[in-house]
Amino acid sequence: MDWKPLDRPASLIRLEEEQKEKSEIPLPGVLIEMPNKIDKKEGRVFDGSEKRWHRAWVLAKLGTLTEVDGKHDPRYTGPIVQDLRWSAIKNLTKAGANEKIAITVSGQESRDVFDRYHIVDTEVVVEAMRRVQSFESDQKRSDVQG
Repeated sequence: MDWKPLDRPASLIRLEEEQKEKSEIPLPGVLIEMPNKIDKKEGRVFDGSEKRWHRAWVLAKLGTLTEVDGKHDPRYTGPIVQDLRWSAIKNLTKAGANEKIAITVSGQESRDVFDRYHIVDTEVVVEAMRRVQSFESDQKRSDVQG
């Protein structure tokens, strides 16, 4: 991403992609401050190359690079960028954002991401199971009484 879509005063990234509608992604304070710390305000703000992500994960001690005989580049093992997207969507929904907002912020095109990554709040599942257990107990009591 270059500097043009970054609207720092509004704390937004404004994206315009071919054949897609415009997207505005609000940034929390910590993310809008990061580019302010960069002296050079031209060129790319973020280079999303896979190799750079891999190096960042390794530096954070979350991934590893292993040399492979006969290969120029080492083999990477660890999280991938899509894991960040999954985490963001999960955190957005846990924070109370509806699916439409989580889809928009993450740049997804449909709600398929919820099915693909099995994004379900564990607390909601636990509550559903409690309700089933309560329902079954109520059914047994009414069968005994009835």
